[in-house]
Amino acid sequence: MAAGYLSEIFLSFQGEGLEVGRRQLFVRTAGCHLRCRYCDTPEALERVPACRIHDRRGTRLLANPATAAAALDAATSLLHGELVDGTSVTGGEPLLQADFVAALLADPRLPRPRLLETSGTMPEALRTVLAEVEI
Repeated sequence: MAAGYLSEIFLSFQGEGLEVGRRQLFVRTAGCHLRCRYCDTPEALERVPACRIHDRRGTRLLANPATAAAALDAATSLLHGELVDGTSVTGGEPLLQADFVAALLADPRLPRPRLLETSGTMPEALRTVLAEVEI
């Protein structure tokens, strides 16, 4: 089973793009090969020892690297009784861990549509996940 580095998992409203204003499950990967000065999540630039999972009770940690199964369990635990309009996989740069992201997105428990936020600088890696992404 694929393993990867995550920064955080949480529920919130999408703030940009086609899904703006919709409530989504966010899965934020850790690590990015770019250092854009306009980055809105600099805490996700580097791989970290643990992923933060934010829910109504507070924040808990999931050790990195996390298996896709463990990440899915953490993500889907946030969905109980919650209405969401989709899943957003963001980063960092998710395509640095394309096999891990593909394993996550292949699971039918993640809400659709699925949005991938990427720099677009890794077209070969995009092919690995594209079949599971709508936006």
